[in-house]
Amino acid sequence: VLTVLLLLSVQLIQIFALVPAILIACYAYMPVLVCAVICACKFDGFLKAGVCVAVSALVGYFVEYVVDKLLGTNASSYQVDFSNWGKCMEGNVGLICLVSLLFISIIFTFVGIIRVNIKKTD
Repeated sequence: VLTVLLLLSVQLIQIFALVPAILIACYAYMPVLVCAVICACKFDGFLKAGVCVAVSALVGYFVEYVVDKLLGTNASSYQVDFSNWGKCMEGNVGLICLVSLLFISIIFTFVGIIRVNIKKTD
């Protein structure tokens, strides 16, 4: 709510596309809200961490795509080509970060499943 009020007050000073800005802010807060709901549940801590890392990684990776679609631009370059780093650095680094974070998420989830199964057998 405070972010929307901030955007409305900035709209008074500088005219910009308000509705896409609010939608972008909602998209940016989505992982925070999802992680808050997940952390409020009674799951294993590693399972919570795995899901939160995965959600945050996916939202972070697709943020430029969402901004481009909402603002009607095509400014981002998500081209992935590991043989041409000079032209595709942004896409290459973004994909490496996404894969790394998803791998960490899988490890957290796997450890959480193991811990849950150990608690069930005790």
